[in-house]
Amino acid sequence: MPRCENTKPKRAALDAIRTSIGNSIVTPAVQTISQLNAAPESFEAQLVQINNCTVTSGTFPVAGFAFDTFVTVSDGTGSFQLKIDHDTNIPGMATPSSTFTIVGIIQQDDFLRPFDSGYDIAPRNRVDLGGAPDTGPTLITIASARSESAPNYVPDKLGQTVKVRGVVTSINFRTSNGSGIEYYIQDTTAGVDIFSTGQTRTFAIGDNLEVIGTVSQFNGLTEINPGSTRSQEVVTRSGTGPLTINVDGPAPGSG
Repeated sequence: MPRCENTKPKRAALDAIRTSIGNSIVTPAVQTISQLNAAPESFEAQLVQINNCTVTSGTFPVAGFAFDTFVTVSDGTGSFQLKIDHDTNIPGMATPSSTFTIVGIIQQDDFLRPFDSGYDIAPRNRVDLGGAPDTGPTLITIASARSESAPNYVPDKLGQTVKVRGVVTSINFRTSNGSGIEYYIQDTTAGVDIFSTGQTRTFAIGDNLEVIGTVSQFNGLTEINPGSTRSQEVVTRSGTGPLTINVDGPAPGSG
């Protein structure tokens, strides 16, 4: 027999979301946990906000934790699962000890038919939980990241964390290894190797890629290693070709 669903909560959620396809503006639909539990499938994959939440069971994972974590929250109308995805910057954030607001995507983690349970809300970052944004290092040019004051071919920033942005100019040279990434990116000042064995991702030549990672060197090749945290690389534009970026001054050879 087909499963019947109450469409009223779904309409309410859609009415609460102001979407502009051209500007990609989405406002989270404010719902209570009681409303979510009444028709969770109606909200699946939507951006939702729950106010007046408290953690009733579990704690946030420590920084660098390798798995997703689930804690139970309540807003006084019911209980719901809060999913802390290890790919976000939330691990390491203190577990809220007072009332807070949650913004996140309604997901489902149910491994058995009829797939009618296991719903959770997954915040995208610390800001979605009322935390301060994790701004990280200041954006610099690739030339600055790999600069050397002494003519020894060793970058001054070796071992330091940097943020750069450039255009992907290569395939993944670790594809045959079965895991890891090795892409080259370039801005108007220089190029650099983006290398990590801790994650596997796919980027396209022409993607504009922003990377946070540690300056390293292997057999004389300067690299930036983003580690295993996938959020350390962000595609700011997909496959759009040349990127104009001028952080520290004019590009070499420019007037």
